[in-house]
Amino acid sequence: MRGYNHRGFTLLELLIVLVIAVMATTLIAPGFNQVAERMALRGDSQKIAALLRFARSEAISRASLVRVELHPESGELSVSHANKNTLYPLEAGTVISLTGAGHRPDRQPYILFFPDGSSSGGSVSLKASDSQYQIMVDWLTGRVNVDG
Repeated sequence: MRGYNHRGFTLLELLIVLVIAVMATTLIAPGFNQVAERMALRGDSQKIAALLRFARSEAISRASLVRVELHPESGELSVSHANKNTLYPLEAGTVISLTGAGHRPDRQPYILFFPDGSSSGGSVSLKASDSQYQIMVDWLTGRVNVDG
């Protein structure tokens, strides 16, 4: 049988490749979960920063006080101005804390934005796993910055 070529793979070669692929997947998969958690936390911090910027712009455009308050039991942030109160739900599994100059032990913490664009100042902290983001509101200018 001259001219007969053996092409293809043996069953043993296919099994070895399959075992290597399974081992690589089990080693890499946990890393993807951590990356996904960090990306979700970063997205949450950007959403909260946008909400705080919105509250500041509402205070300026309406020439009235706007209050941002954290409700940890329901996992929501609220933006209140005039007679309107809007609730914004937060992601489950994220530990959030708000520290504001207007914090009293008997009340929920809050940050006020004034008609001139300034604020009472404060910060929002987000934590999940090994990641953390800090959203700070400057009291003098009312500007919102994200550190993470």
